[in-house]
Amino acid sequence: MAVSSVRLSVSGAMVLLVTACASSPEALPRFDAAASLESQIDTFVYADKATRKRMKSVNTLALTGCNVLFATRTRASASTGSGMFGEVGNTVRSEAKISQIYTLEGLTDADMQAMADGICADAETRLLRAGYAVKPYAEFRSHPEQVALAASGRAAPLNHSVGSGGTKQEYRVFTRAGETVHGAAYLGTAGGLAQAFKSAGGTSSWNHEARLMQDLGADSVQIDVMVDFATVESSGHAQATQVRNTNRASVSGDARLSISGQLRIVPLADLKCWERFGKKECGQIQDMAKVTSRLGLSHDEPFYDSLVDATTTGDKVASGVSKALSTLAMLGGVSGSSSSDVTRYTVTVNPDTYGRVASAATTSFVDMAVLAAKREGSK
Repeated sequence: MAVSSVRLSVSGAMVLLVTACASSPEALPRFDAAASLESQIDTFVYADKATRKRMKSVNTLALTGCNVLFATRTRASASTGSGMFGEVGNTVRSEAKISQIYTLEGLTDADMQAMADGICADAETRLLRAGYAVKPYAEFRSHPEQVALAASGRAAPLNHSVGSGGTKQEYRVFTRAGETVHGAAYLGTAGGLAQAFKSAGGTSSWNHEARLMQDLGADSVQIDVMVDFATVESSGHAQATQVRNTNRASVSGDARLSISGQLRIVPLADLKCWERFGKKECGQIQDMAKVTSRLGLSHDEPFYDSLVDATTTGDKVASGVSKALSTLAMLGGVSGSSSSDVTRYTVTVNPDTYGRVASAATTSFVDMAVLAAKREGSK
């Protein structure tokens, strides 16, 4: 699955060879289903420092929010570039950019919704098996505050993207059927401002959640699960303000199902509430108990039916033309040209197989996150 492209840079009689390449990603620690979860906690998840304090009073839990993000497109790109003080003499440069793109096929929104419902229902089971009392969602889904909470966010499914350092993942975000996505990470600036105005009137998502906790006599749990189907890495992009030249760019990728996410718990005992204008309001707890993925967790069972090179003829023609023009410009002593190379892969899955493997890996992640939080509370 390796692809490489070459760029020439000419300085007087000197020819400098600069490359951009794609390869398989560096091997990371893999989750061992046969080993104990306790022995792998520190490898795959970590708890924020507030978790130890917050977990001391946790006893009865209610899963008030559960979001499942399914990656549908994953991209890695990297580029070369000259630095402010990197050139010598009359160097002529022509830059290179390379990209790898993975696209998921074979799942419908209905398939992903069914998986999300199953993952969220199983999360309650994991909390029970960890030794906590749990208020079943089925018993409070019709509670007025839960109904208001479920209607306070953005309609699901919605599109959400995450990217940094030359990589970008595009997701479809689902929650339990009949609910909306109300987590701050998905609301955007406009949504966040709307929640701030609602907070002043006691009708924000947080106020509904806090009143629900009090009525149920339960601590609140929220879970975000990210289901990725490809792992990518990038050496990054050259920056206009960099001091030295970036003469090599690399990307790597592989089809690999991986689960990551976050578990958040707000203890009922830590709520600070008051009455205003005849309505109960509660201050939002910022430093809640929180366990977050350090590395993605994956099972080794195959999850896809096929992985094919889907690079189009147009991609190849564009790449060839850009390289030819870049070389001609460089040999003619003209800087500022660039070449590009794009490789596309399509990963086709079967919903039953994909769902089974993803659910098993998600169960392991939730178990590990709950154990990590519980371990902190016992210290």
